[in-house]
Amino acid sequence: MTIDFKIDPVNFPDGGKKILQTINNAGFEALFVGGCVRDLIMGKEVKDFDIATNMPVDEVESTFNNVVNIGQSKDFGIVCVVIDGEPFEVAHFRKEEDYSDNRHPDSVELVSDFTTDTSRRDFTINAIGCTVDGHIVDPQNGLADIGKKVIRCVGDPRQRFSEDSLRIIRMSRFAARFGFSIDGNTFDAAHKLVNNIRNVSRERIGDELFKVASYGGPQLADFFEIMADLASLQHIHIHMVSLLNKDLKHTFEHHPEGNVWQHVMAALRHSRSRDPIVNLGIAFHDVGKTVTMSVESDDSFSGGLRYRYQNHAAIGADMVEEICDSLKLSSEHKKTLSYVAKNHMNIWQILKMKRSTILEMIRDPRFETLLQVSLVDDSCRGEASDPEFIQSCLERIEEVKSSVPSDYEMKVRKMINGHLIMSLLGIKGSQIGLVKKDVTDFVLNNFDEVSEDDVIRIIKERHG
Repeated sequence: MTIDFKIDPVNFPDGGKKILQTINNAGFEALFVGGCVRDLIMGKEVKDFDIATNMPVDEVESTFNNVVNIGQSKDFGIVCVVIDGEPFEVAHFRKEEDYSDNRHPDSVELVSDFTTDTSRRDFTINAIGCTVDGHIVDPQNGLADIGKKVIRCVGDPRQRFSEDSLRIIRMSRFAARFGFSIDGNTFDAAHKLVNNIRNVSRERIGDELFKVASYGGPQLADFFEIMADLASLQHIHIHMVSLLNKDLKHTFEHHPEGNVWQHVMAALRHSRSRDPIVNLGIAFHDVGKTVTMSVESDDSFSGGLRYRYQNHAAIGADMVEEICDSLKLSSEHKKTLSYVAKNHMNIWQILKMKRSTILEMIRDPRFETLLQVSLVDDSCRGEASDPEFIQSCLERIEEVKSSVPSDYEMKVRKMINGHLIMSLLGIKGSQIGLVKKDVTDFVLNNFDEVSEDDVIRIIKERHG
């Protein structure tokens, strides 16, 4: 069914248009389909243009010069056509039957029409096609749901979620990304079948979370709120369920924005970053509070109580590593997120730190991520935040950055070497490392141009 709505073909990639025109000229139907059409309608950036057709796969292979069978994808009617160096996934119209593992179809049948093909797709907004000249083909009324800003399953939502349980998380991701509501029947079916998510691989759940985090902090907050409403946070990680605990209160004077969960959500909503690691760092930074709360009487605070979370940063760093391992995030991402959790409180101690300690902190490649997380962690506290203090800390960071040339620290560390210390003091083993660190810190904290003779003198004076 073609409706009265058109996308300007200038938005289509030349290679994709060549594929559609070639297939059309051979007497077959071919359409841009799925997310690329949805995003063009909504004015969003498109990364990948997928194509669906009723041209047999063998004929696609014989028609185009550069066709790649990725794995066993050809067995399911899918190949990759490369035009001018740009790859396009070309899939035959198909329907799928029986999903005994709640993830993969037991059988795939190739069909001749797009309407039948769309009947097995997940959501109406992803079941829209577009011709090479820009006309919309919309058998499932996805365009209307875009207009209503609603996520709705194609057909029976219980069947769609039973076929592929990852769709429950995808539903939450799309709703968070676009700010859409979720159709009532669709939400109810997802809620009833939410425990089937346990059949989904942890890597795929991690991928979905990473995608949401790349949209922005507010979108990630919306995603977590939706997952909480579905009672499905445990499928991200049990530590996220623990964060939701309403008894994890804050002292009002320190956190007027609310309890621990409300603080984390407020911090995400203050984030303006689209770096997924920054936003995941915000999401996980206070997870250590779930196991470290203590309450003490203190009449100087509202309600006469003070809520404390001693050592939550260090404990939280280990818990973040558990989350990352569970979601199969990369080793580098795990190190960064754990580092952020461990140090998010330390950065505001910077006015008390020695120059060498500040240098060590800001030279760490993860420092900028830490700084962004720490800034929103503080700013979301509203009136409890102290902008003048934060500005003083930032100025001190910049002062230390600019006062020590980048090659100077390396020069000092190179001059203060183990062989020199051993020859001057006659010591061995771990003692050398202790002397080396002490003298290096001393020189950097008392910044001045030093020669090798100065280093020798300082080693002898402080440790001879």
